[in-house]
Amino acid sequence: MRMRRNAEGGFMEAVAAMMVVTVALSMFLGVLANADLREQRMPDIRTDYIEGLSVSDGIVVGDVSAEMEVQKDFAGFSCIRLRAHVAGETEVYERTAGAPTEGDVLCATGSMLLLDDMGRRVPVIYEVAVWL
Repeated sequence: MRMRRNAEGGFMEAVAAMMVVTVALSMFLGVLANADLREQRMPDIRTDYIEGLSVSDGIVVGDVSAEMEVQKDFAGFSCIRLRAHVAGETEVYERTAGAPTEGDVLCATGSMLLLDDMGRRVPVIYEVAVWL
């Protein structure tokens, strides 16, 4: 990479300068995109406390209010609502920690097997809604 007599760069110098600009711009855009993703990350909705429930006479029973309060305070939610029912039944188990507010709501739904009175595993369908 030598300069010519008139102090003008050649083809190799132009390619090297273009690569420096391209790498610097790529690094800047990568940092910018990463910072934007961190701001928009959705909070995790924990549902592991549901395993503390059980089934009696085809109805979900138990109290998980304390665990829901802890998650609400730890994650900074204004409200958490849990609804669960045994598959095929109409009786709905519902617990709420906090008061629902206007704003964004996230939902997690799923199913799990809970023990009943006779030691059998019964399918339970649940929905956990959180107000941000």
